[in-house]
Amino acid sequence: PAALMAGATLGVLFVFPLTAHDGVQVQLMKRAYILLMSFSFCNAIFSLFACSLAIVRLMSRRHNGMHTDPIAMLLRELPSYVLAARAHFLTGLIAFAGALSIRMSLESSMGCPVFSRAMVSMVGSCVLLMLSLYNRSLVYFNNLGHVWVEYIKALSIKLFTETDSSGRQRLSFSPCAFAGLAFLALSLHDLGSNLHYILWMWGPSRV
Repeated sequence: PAALMAGATLGVLFVFPLTAHDGVQVQLMKRAYILLMSFSFCNAIFSLFACSLAIVRLMSRRHNGMHTDPIAMLLRELPSYVLAARAHFLTGLIAFAGALSIRMSLESSMGCPVFSRAMVSMVGSCVLLMLSLYNRSLVYFNNLGHVWVEYIKALSIKLFTETDSSGRQRLSFSPCAFAGLAFLALSLHDLGSNLHYILWMWGPSRV
């Protein structure tokens, strides 16, 4: 499913470009569409990558398969991979639905705002029901937010610690991990700067 979502997001990511004739509101909606589609694509490929790593790790037979149930065994042996697959996939799916809602709202509102509202409400209903079903079906976790909290903890341990010969964990420097965090911080900084510019354009003195 994550591979299908990654292909779908990549196929529609560049079909809603900005033009010189777009107003401020249209520019904001198109940028939000690109942001959500890009976010969805990143979540999809991260989920796919985590699943592939988990499969390879299980095939190496370096894990203890004995436990009360398969989910508990996977969370004990491969916590970062399992939580990454669960957290990133649903988050990417929600972002994908949000991007589609923006596009339907913008394109369908011309001449028929009621139809546009109906389409957006339909997608919103699907997302909320899906999220509710997901939260109700979770085992060992309360909701999607709880999954993300535990995932961040497991990912931090995986990226910045290693186990020595005595079985103790110690801090380990990972250049790729630190570089990835630096790029994430740069992305958030630039998004914040762009949001500040949009708010300035929508300010009372510009209307």
